[in-house]
Amino acid sequence: MLFFVLGIISFVIGLVIFASYGWEIAGPDFFFFIFGGIFSVCGILWIVGSKAENKRPLLSVRARVLAKTTEASGGGTNYVGNGQFSHDSAITGHFVSFEFDGHRENFAVNLSVYNTLAEGDTGLLEYKDRHGTFDFINFTRQA
Repeated sequence: MLFFVLGIISFVIGLVIFASYGWEIAGPDFFFFIFGGIFSVCGILWIVGSKAENKRPLLSVRARVLAKTTEASGGGTNYVGNGQFSHDSAITGHFVSFEFDGHRENFAVNLSVYNTLAEGDTGLLEYKDRHGTFDFINFTRQA
């Protein structure tokens, strides 16, 4: 809350300086106060929004592992001249498809979770629904 108040104060000070002295005198100060205020307000709105997202309920359903997939992105070799090449590293994403409540959803998981699951496993899936984007929390295998 303190940053929000400081952001608003900075914004108002910048407007007052600009209105009082015009661009010639207020130039750098104007940018400092105006953009400082804008960034402060945006930062506060981002924090408030992320706190609201984190309050979304944790959903638990019985689910079955349908498939495991990986997706590689990036990587490659670039010629930089004089017979030299640069090599970019690839990033691999790990995904698991679960079936629950009569439909199928894909979840991004970390490598350790990916390695412990097998197609056909059944258990309790815990996740959060963030406006249609599903965040994997945990999967507990059950017999």
